[in-house]
Amino acid sequence: MFKDFMTKDDVQPALDDEPATANEVKEILSLAKKDFNDISSDQEKLIENVGRLFKDVNGTLKINGSKKAVQVFNKMRNRKYDMIIPNKEFRVIGFPDIGKGFEMKARILAKDSDELAFEATTMYGAMDAYLDKMAQMHRYARNVLNKEAESIILTDIEKLVALNPDKKFKYRFISDGDPAEDSSEFYLRSVVTPKSYKLYDNGLVLYLGLMAVNNYALTGDVNFHVVDFQLTDSKMELYLLENNSKTLKGNVKVETGILISNSEIADGSVHFDLFYKISNGDKTVRLTGDEILSFAHSWNNKKIKEKLDGLSKLNDLVKDVYDVAEEAKFSKKIGDEVLTKIFNGLNHSKNLPMDLKTKLKNERDTANNTETLLSVLSRIEEISSKYGEDTNLFIQAKLHELLVKNR
Repeated sequence: MFKDFMTKDDVQPALDDEPATANEVKEILSLAKKDFNDISSDQEKLIENVGRLFKDVNGTLKINGSKKAVQVFNKMRNRKYDMIIPNKEFRVIGFPDIGKGFEMKARILAKDSDELAFEATTMYGAMDAYLDKMAQMHRYARNVLNKEAESIILTDIEKLVALNPDKKFKYRFISDGDPAEDSSEFYLRSVVTPKSYKLYDNGLVLYLGLMAVNNYALTGDVNFHVVDFQLTDSKMELYLLENNSKTLKGNVKVETGILISNSEIADGSVHFDLFYKISNGDKTVRLTGDEILSFAHSWNNKKIKEKLDGLSKLNDLVKDVYDVAEEAKFSKKIGDEVLTKIFNGLNHSKNLPMDLKTKLKNERDTANNTETLLSVLSRIEEISSKYGEDTNLFIQAKLHELLVKNR
């Protein structure tokens, strides 16, 4: 059966949960190596270089709950296979309809041979990535597949392979078990550019994130705690808040921090974004704001260290959040004009599912000017949280954007 992800886990530590030690965080890099069935010398060197960035950090991190986050990562083990394969050894054999749309199935041949090494089915959009790297053809292919003309696409791919049989891509596979077992299945989760792509996988990003935030905490004499850690075999989101908070009029509390996110499945970036929480003891909303820093998977570790030193930008963003929160008047009754701006802003977004837009429209119809801004935003986030982390993050960012625009 096709899966949205191979494995998933999460944890929401308490404010006073135990922090990890520097040695426990450094051990993440050793486990990251073991995730790869056959790690390349380049990837091994990358992990070693990343480890050197914080080699002098010792003792306990100033991040409560980080021990539980590390433990969640440590118990999630998948076998990863990163292979550079020429077109002639990657044979597309079909496009099965898995109920939520088409995926692609391929046979991977042994090197310089016609013998089958294994078969794999795409996930996470790897089908579109492959088709676009071949000829920017994923939209065309999906239109043809919807007309039940699979053979046309297979023929097109065969012709493209024949034109450039030795062209290579890096294929990122993952297995749901021991590859020696017949029951083990392989999935293709990404197709990336071989030369520029560096494998900043979740383990490396978790290590970099915890160490960088710890350095920031030491410099600013502040403490953080992990609010939430969401981890799949290919994505992660780590939510951190400072232990200090600011109380505004109406007993509204503002807590600020950082969201660190990463995806292993594309030629993408690692993101450190502003994250904050507004609450009054009864209602709560979590929002994501401006980017603090980001770095591409193609960057070297020296350049990344320079970027991580820019976490001090958080200080200015926190001041802005306090200003926005003061002006938003979360504890005041919300006016009809503000309600309209909020719900229209969400319903005009192209990235939201239609049924979520319908629920938001129904919510707008029942909302009225006897409610507070905080209670309305809290309910919107509660509704969006049922649509997965990506949708919820989009809503959180959109709500922040609307607050800033309507200051």
